[in-house]
Amino acid sequence: MKPNSFPGSLRSPCVSVCRMEPDTGYCAGCHRTIDEIADWGMMSDERKRSVWQQIRLRRGVPDPTVPPGAPGKDVLPAPSRSPPPPLTPVPGDERR
Repeated sequence: MKPNSFPGSLRSPCVSVCRMEPDTGYCAGCHRTIDEIADWGMMSDERKRSVWQQIRLRRGVPDPTVPPGAPGKDVLPAPSRSPPPPLTPVPGDERR
């Protein structure tokens, strides 16, 4: 986890698994968008709290501010993860 930029600011969600998932547009480690990652150090604590709430929803964790059973979506669906397609051999490539 990266240290805070300023004393008293909210901690970064970074878990040092920095890889953007092309199917979701989120980092595989912290579940932030590239813009949220880039802007984190300049965000107000209020905006950081909003990002943390979005992260919880992206991970499929219920929003604690929405009562259970309330109408509407309080959990975002997890992205579907299809297995990668099988590798196709290249003609003339004998490296097996």
